[in-house]
Amino acid sequence: MAGSWMHSVTDDGRLLSDVDLAAMLETGGDVWEYAEEAYGMVWFLAAAVSPAGGRTPKEWVEEARIRYREGIALSPGINGNLND
Repeated sequence: MAGSWMHSVTDDGRLLSDVDLAAMLETGGDVWEYAEEAYGMVWFLAAAVSPAGGRTPKEWVEEARIRYREGIALSPGINGNLND
């Protein structure tokens, strides 16, 4: 599955550069597989934190959408650069 999450990140969890990611997502089907997998991961994690966090999964997803740049800052890195 060329559009899978594992094809979009390095072994240490960094998101591939835009050029490398575009090369991995060659077709519309690859893009759909990637988006579908990421979508499922987001909702799985939102449902997992929902009971302890006092919000619905939908509320967690909206919060994550609004604050996604904070999530990027917390990640191992993006575009081939490690976050400090």
